[in-house]
Amino acid sequence: MKKILLTLSTAVFTLSAIAQTAPDFTATDCNGTSHNLYTELSGGNVVILNWVMPCGACIAPSQTAYNAAQSFAISNPGKVKYFLLDDNGGTTCSALTSWATTNNILSPTATFDNSGNTVNEINYGGSGMPHVMVIGPDHTILFNGLNAAANNPNAIYNAITIGLTPASIAQYQAHAFQLSAAPNPTHNTMHLQYVTKEESPIQVSILNAMGQLMMEQKANPRSGQNELPLNVSALAAGQYFICLVQGNKVEKIPFVRN
Repeated sequence: MKKILLTLSTAVFTLSAIAQTAPDFTATDCNGTSHNLYTELSGGNVVILNWVMPCGACIAPSQTAYNAAQSFAISNPGKVKYFLLDDNGGTTCSALTSWATTNNILSPTATFDNSGNTVNEINYGGSGMPHVMVIGPDHTILFNGLNAAANNPNAIYNAITIGLTPASIAQYQAHAFQLSAAPNPTHNTMHLQYVTKEESPIQVSILNAMGQLMMEQKANPRSGQNELPLNVSALAAGQYFICLVQGNKVEKIPFVRN
């Protein structure tokens, strides 16, 4: 449940705060097979794009992204696709494949030499080495990690999970809890108010502007109106998001720590 919570909240945050849709592309992989991004995403699939030079600093984040994809192979066979791409078309297929094999990236869904820089990472949220992106079935960017930030196994795993979850970004239930928080902005403690008809546990998470989990706690609500104090004094000043998940219901609201 913890992983689903962070996944849902990260995805909802990304949609509202960044609102990025991955542009489509059609590219031919190293086996001569043509891939269209939006076609690959159809049917509820998730696609991971991983640009590398390749380079030494690219190894660990690329392994992290690949392993995250592989972790869904049994529970969601064929639903998570890992695409390994050269950053700008300057590496041959043989060299890129050899680099991947040497670093235990043994069976990517597809490998692209990216000849002609067809899949230009600049069009996908910036440039950095490595660059890992998770794209959901509705074409929304759920995770975008550049350089060292690409090596974030929890965020990648959670981004994949939201893409595979029926309560996805496009379907999440706005105003599911009639959620509100006051005072907002706040410096120390705010009071979270919500309404639920169920008495099953609720997960509450706070994410920062990068989509990183900063705080998390559980609540055991009663049916009807509920109130939960949240002490945010340990957070740095800035914008954050509160996300609630109960079963397949999720709702988020922004707040400011001043």
